[in-house]
Amino acid sequence: MINFLRRPREDSVRAAQLAAEAAEAKQREIRALVDTERANADLAAVRERADATARERELRAAIRLAPLEAEAERIAAAQAEDERTRTIAARAANDAAEAEQSRTAAARREVAVRALIRRRLVAVAFAGVSLVAFGGQSVSYAIGAQWWPIAAVAVSLVVEAIGLALGWLAHEATLDDEPAGGLQASAYGVALYVAMLNYWHWSKDWTPTPEAALFTGCSAIAPWLLHAYTRKTYAAKRRAEGRPLPRAPHFMKTRWILWFPSTFGTVRLAIRTGESDPNVAALAYEQRQEDKARARELAAADPDRAELERALDAARSDLAAVAEAYVSALDANDTAQAERAELERSHAAALKALEAKERDRVDEQDDEPAGVHVLPEVPSLDEQESMSKAELQEAARRTIRAARLANIPITGKTIGEAYDRGDRWGQLRMAEVPPFVVAGKVDDEAAEAPAGEESGNGKRPEGQ
Repeated sequence: MINFLRRPREDSVRAAQLAAEAAEAKQREIRALVDTERANADLAAVRERADATARERELRAAIRLAPLEAEAERIAAAQAEDERTRTIAARAANDAAEAEQSRTAAARREVAVRALIRRRLVAVAFAGVSLVAFGGQSVSYAIGAQWWPIAAVAVSLVVEAIGLALGWLAHEATLDDEPAGGLQASAYGVALYVAMLNYWHWSKDWTPTPEAALFTGCSAIAPWLLHAYTRKTYAAKRRAEGRPLPRAPHFMKTRWILWFPSTFGTVRLAIRTGESDPNVAALAYEQRQEDKARARELAAADPDRAELERALDAARSDLAAVAEAYVSALDANDTAQAERAELERSHAAALKALEAKERDRVDEQDDEPAGVHVLPEVPSLDEQESMSKAELQEAARRTIRAARLANIPITGKTIGEAYDRGDRWGQLRMAEVPPFVVAGKVDDEAAEAPAGEESGNGKRPEGQ
């Protein structure tokens, strides 16, 4: 009964505990939800602040990069414009080059065509003139002199060929920038001789006839025609090489008519000075005339001064001649000095070569004995390798003493080679062995060696 009464109370307490626990659990859940919400809010706030910071940084970076981007865009636009300009310029240059090439090719074709026409015209004219002259000679010999036709043709061909050959040689010499005056004069002389023969054959007692005039003119005009072609070809060659022929200045006919004296003087002065520009030649002539007028005025005003100026000019001319002679003498002296220096250098080189050969010969005579000698008491190489430095030096001294007793000529080189050492080592070992008399002869080499070696520091040097 008691337990029955006590159980409801316990159940109520239990229920209250459970309710309290449920309420507490509910509160904890609520607090957890609140904490979660608060954490989410904090996280959202943090994310918002981070986003705001990032946006601010991006804005600042955009603000900082805006000038750079504008500059980059400007540079890109400038580069594109430069590239477009270069493309346009290159295209224009190519078009200009093509046009220039076309003009050059056209000019070359025109020059070639003109040269071809000129060569053909000259060839036709020259061949026609030569054939007419040759025919006149042949017919005169065959009909007038009653020669065999073959002989008449052969003689006429030889006579005409001589002048043609001389003219062509003069043509070749002129084109090669060689002296051609003698050949040209010879061609003219032969042509005049042949012309005289034709005139003699076809004239009647030296009275001119139409045939004589025709054949004489053809014989005489051939070298002049070839010379004209030579001059034209040579002038074109010089222009193509960039060195046109010197020419006198040309003036209008009106100037020649109205001012003949001054024009003639200008041309004369230009030819003497080698001036081809008419304006420069005219100014030079005017300056020369002004100088002459001023000199005449000075001479009229002061005759003594004019005399002194003439004397001064003569003295200047003499001084210039003396200076030129002095310069020539200096050049000759420099040439002679250069030749003398070259001879002295060659002589010195020859003397050095001879001295070197003589030293080599003396060294060979000094280093090698007169006969083949075997040094006594020389250990073998195996024994030398097992010896100490002092033992090697003592063995070398024994070898030196034995060689002197046997009257075998020795040097520092032979001792050094015997013990696989150098010349200096052998000389030191020889200096350590005092000289002595062998068959009435003093070993002078050994006596002189220690004096040179020991005079330096007063004590004997150690070997290697």
